[in-house]
Amino acid sequence: VNATLIETLSNGAILKGNLSDYSGDGQYPNGWFRPGSDKNKNKRIELKTGDIVTISADYTLLEQYSSESNTCNIHLYCDIDSLCLTTGVPTVKLPLNKTVGISQTYTIKGDADYFPVFTLNSNKVKITNIQIEKGSTATDYVPYGYL
Repeated sequence: VNATLIETLSNGAILKGNLSDYSGDGQYPNGWFRPGSDKNKNKRIELKTGDIVTISADYTLLEQYSSESNTCNIHLYCDIDSLCLTTGVPTVKLPLNKTVGISQTYTIKGDADYFPVFTLNSNKVKITNIQIEKGSTATDYVPYGYL
């Protein structure tokens, strides 16, 4: 995580993206949230080559860093760099203080355990109801193990 964790929620978190001195793209280097990364490997999902999956979440922009920072992206990572899905990811524009359902669909390039990465763009955000599901359509959030 390249963020300050403000509050852990039962189904997500409130975070503030950390500023970076990186001179490249403003979104990724200025904070990200990676549920399922190193400390949470048990929250990854095993996917196979050719699987189609959709990541979805409810995203609320609570405080905006700058007039251009009202955006986020959803990437799909794993421990094998060549399989991470980070290019061609659309940027989602977000209204301030309104919860928006966001989603991104991917076709998996290789067998691995994957986890989502949300860009924070130095903003304070609330991300809840994160879900990875097979198929190209985001459905309503169902807590893991509920069914």
